[in-house]
Amino acid sequence: MAELLNQIIPDVVARSDQLWRAFWETIQMVGISGAISLVLGIPYGVLLFTTREGGVLQNRPVNFILGRVCDFFRSIPFILLGILLIELSRLIVGTGIGVRGIIIPSRQPRRWAPPPGRSSGGSICGRLSPASPGG
Repeated sequence: MAELLNQIIPDVVARSDQLWRAFWETIQMVGISGAISLVLGIPYGVLLFTTREGGVLQNRPVNFILGRVCDFFRSIPFILLGILLIELSRLIVGTGIGVRGIIIPSRQPRRWAPPPGRSSGGSICGRLSPASPGG
């Protein structure tokens, strides 16, 4: 087995000590960031939930501020994804900036609509689709 691994991935086998060290460093980083997220996130989420309208500690100003902070941090992964898609946009459209550069990454798929002549059967998809009356 070791001989097969040495043929397939000789650099990894030669530096297995570095691989194990990097593996444990990754586990350590994930563990620490997970613990910090747990310690800060659970009380934050409970406070956000309890200060909502009708909550046990109803407080609109506090809930509003906590909600905006949460919304800000929730948007960060999308911003990073947009930055990563610039190269894909350059590959497809030829530019990564301007209106032409953003069209491909931001294009959203069409909503599902039932085939012509068939009703949606009262499903939520039928109510959300552009083909349904009033939707």
